[in-house]
Amino acid sequence: KSHIELLPENNERATGLEGYSHVIVVFYLDLAEEAPNKPSMMNIEGTEMGIFATRSQLRPNHLGVSAVRLLSVDERGLWVRGLDAIDGTLVLDVKPYLPDYDAYPDAHGPDGDAGA
Repeated sequence: KSHIELLPENNERATGLEGYSHVIVVFYLDLAEEAPNKPSMMNIEGTEMGIFATRSQLRPNHLGVSAVRLLSVDERGLWVRGLDAIDGTLVLDVKPYLPDYDAYPDAHGPDGDAGA
């Protein structure tokens, strides 16, 4: 469970967000190491893949994105569950998760597994 604190001038910008079950959070990975100079790395299964084909935090752009459950909106910000960021991480943007646009039921990973 995480609290995304909004600056006071942004509180009104969250109006209406409480109607959504999930949000997409874009954040800056300020504590991540620099991305390796090589364009690829090993994934969890030990297969070499391009950095963009992994979920590694060692990104060349230091941007992180998480789709998370929105628990509530209060006067100081948003309560969410499932955010994979460290306390104090700078949140750049919050967008509503729209199932008609953000979900692809036929999506799959490189091995064909829908759970990937």
